[in-house]
Amino acid sequence: MYAILLQKSELALQRKELELTRHEVRGQKEQLEAQNTTLKKQNFENTFFSLIDLYISIVDALEIRSPQLGSPHRDITTKGRECFSNFFFDLKREYEGERKRVPDADDLALCISAYERFAKYRQSDIGHYFSTLYKIIQFVDASEIEEKQIYINILKAQLSSYELSLLFYNCLSNYGLKHFKLYVEKCGLLEHLSLLLAPGHKGLYRESAFRSPPLVSHDCG
Repeated sequence: MYAILLQKSELALQRKELELTRHEVRGQKEQLEAQNTTLKKQNFENTFFSLIDLYISIVDALEIRSPQLGSPHRDITTKGRECFSNFFFDLKREYEGERKRVPDADDLALCISAYERFAKYRQSDIGHYFSTLYKIIQFVDASEIEEKQIYINILKAQLSSYELSLLFYNCLSNYGLKHFKLYVEKCGLLEHLSLLLAPGHKGLYRESAFRSPPLVSHDCG
């Protein structure tokens, strides 16, 4: 009888030790998972902010020259973010010209035609800019990070009114329609858009393009 009681006591002790071991292993596993999650987030943020720095450097490097009114032999140099106001008014002139040339065309056709005429002489200035913007959004969307919209909002905070307007029309054209427009609508990139060539153009996008999704999400839409 004593031997049986001893065996039961030893068995209970072994079970308790096993449970403690399992608990310890579980705790170590959770700690490793937390460390792995932290490391992934750090790596993600390092790449993300490097891309943001690249975007800023591309904007800062922009430089365009245009003839000074009344002095055709003298140029005015515009640099950095101020270039986007010039780009917008260049696009506006193309749009107004298209409206006169093709008065019966619908809004989408006019926007596409105007932007593509504009891009013929401005693509060398803005091509790398839009390519980098697209890569940043694609990188965030493809990542395993949960709080994607937080990082999209950081990017959105960098964009001026004129940049948003150009993005709007770029994504209607063949330059951005296939992939970029989907991200714009998915991530609410046009939430702060205030400038359009015509108010009715807003209807050329889904409503989701103009509102920000929840901050905590497995994607930005």
